[in-house]
Amino acid sequence: MAQLILSRTGNRLQIRYTFLIISILALCLTFSVSSATKYAGEFLRIGASARALGMGGAVTALVDDASAVYWNPAGMTKMENAELVLMHAEQFSDLADYDFGAYVLSLEGTGTPGAVGIGVVRFAVPDILITEKAYKDINGNHRYDHGIDTILPGEFYFDNDSNTAIFLSYARPLSPSLNIGGSLKLISQDLVNHSSFGIGADLGLMWQTTEALALGARFSDITTTQLFWDGGRRETITPSLFIGGAYQIAIPSIGVNLTTTADLAMTFEGRDMASSFTAGSAGGDLRVGGEAWFKEIFAARVGHQESGVTGGVGFRLRGFGVDYAFVPHDDLGNSHRVSAQYTF
Repeated sequence: MAQLILSRTGNRLQIRYTFLIISILALCLTFSVSSATKYAGEFLRIGASARALGMGGAVTALVDDASAVYWNPAGMTKMENAELVLMHAEQFSDLADYDFGAYVLSLEGTGTPGAVGIGVVRFAVPDILITEKAYKDINGNHRYDHGIDTILPGEFYFDNDSNTAIFLSYARPLSPSLNIGGSLKLISQDLVNHSSFGIGADLGLMWQTTEALALGARFSDITTTQLFWDGGRRETITPSLFIGGAYQIAIPSIGVNLTTTADLAMTFEGRDMASSFTAGSAGGDLRVGGEAWFKEIFAARVGHQESGVTGGVGFRLRGFGVDYAFVPHDDLGNSHRVSAQYTF
């Protein structure tokens, strides 16, 4: 009887912890909407790891590898060893390069609970032809007029667009089934003749409600992220909220583990044209995914996100793994993602 009472008390405390944190952050989110800069820091929404992207990015309650520094830092507590994940992608029919890398170290056995991690995201568009000063503006209207202005071939040059973010993450358990984690984000953008720097933070929660069902939440840019440009301009990235669930089914007789996931991704900056549904400044997208592991060696994945149906496969053996994902895009072309991971 005493154990039952303690168990119920623990569950009530977990629920209170969860709703208290969600309520506080939702309040912060409400006060930050008015200062939003639409699509600021957009490269941070591309995603990380081919495993997650093959499932449509619906991994807020599932992620249990080093990519947790991006998807939900609370997921780092699921790791018992150190792990490295690397991913490279040729985005939008090879127009851009996208790279992600993360390393997570479990603190298990050190006397300090939890895990620490570091991640890097880089999005770059190489060889952009710059023509801004490649003509003589005869009439001074700041645009090229055919037959009037003179082209200056020597003024053509190539430049690059580079965007980088560094995640510094920490996670720990609040109870045996409730975990919390956070990431400090350092953001640098180097565009043609301009650059910016910003600092932000993400907060994640993960709750293992039963052996089969997990719930998760990530508050991205929880206090708003400010991007300061060298010309004096400032952009504001508003908070985003990701809520998800994951349900796992094991079939030991054939060595198969099945997982279904669903995420609700919400933004609050008036993305009327880019969201599946909107209400005022709030917009949302529903993401779903599925994963099947056979003998814990081979995996097949499918998902659906804003851009369409995704898919992928994976392989694990002796701590080494490789994953592939296909991500469609109607306007900018399809992307193929390949990532590798190693568990120490």
